[in-house]
Amino acid sequence: LWTMPTPASARCTVTYVWCSWLAVVVTDEFTRWLLINVCFTAYAVATTEQVAHCFMAYCYEDAAESAALLAIQVVVCGCYGSLTLMAVFGIISWQDEQMIITFFDVLAKILISAYVTSSRRTRSCVQLLGTRLVAANIAEDVRRMVRHAGVPIFSV
Repeated sequence: LWTMPTPASARCTVTYVWCSWLAVVVTDEFTRWLLINVCFTAYAVATTEQVAHCFMAYCYEDAAESAALLAIQVVVCGCYGSLTLMAVFGIISWQDEQMIITFFDVLAKILISAYVTSSRRTRSCVQLLGTRLVAANIAEDVRRMVRHAGVPIFSV
């Protein structure tokens, strides 16, 4: 598990979320800034990994949707980071930060799942259309062979 890329990103994300919450609720300034640095270092590592996966996925034609979803995830996590900094600097309260993050997290997950569902449905429709066109071409080829056959054909 320690060498797999997904658990490494998940560990960085857990570290990022945990340190960002601690940075908001601690009272000592040195500890707060230390936690903020750990938080954004973990975020930078997780983001770098996701951007690398995004570029690798974009190289393959079928994985362009995966690359777009990874890019959206990086942007969403960046918004979470800016909300965390707003709470740390006292622009918004930590309760408001948690409420906004919770709301937008649910909204982002709903929108991403709608995108995934619609893209899968589109892909299925395109495959069905391709299958239908192939079947129509085969039927036309059989009709043409029967019409131009040099011998009598009693049944097909």
